[in-house]
Amino acid sequence: MRPYLRRLDDAWFIWWDYSDKYWYISAILGNKTPPVWSKSGPFAGTYFPTLPATGNATVTAGEH
Repeated sequence: MRPYLRRLDDAWFIWWDYSDKYWYISAILGNKTPPVWSKSGPFAGTYFPTLPATGNATVTAGEH
């Protein structure tokens, strides 16, 4: 099972891929088919788009 975070409405997931050591943001958990955003390192930070996604996504650590 890969580590992941999700929005309360399940609209987007942030998940870790062990094979390439990147975090991904996608609408479907575990799906790298664009549009997705990705980054290496800790989950918080700036994610970069894979076309047709546009713009950078910023994730911050928080509490709920």
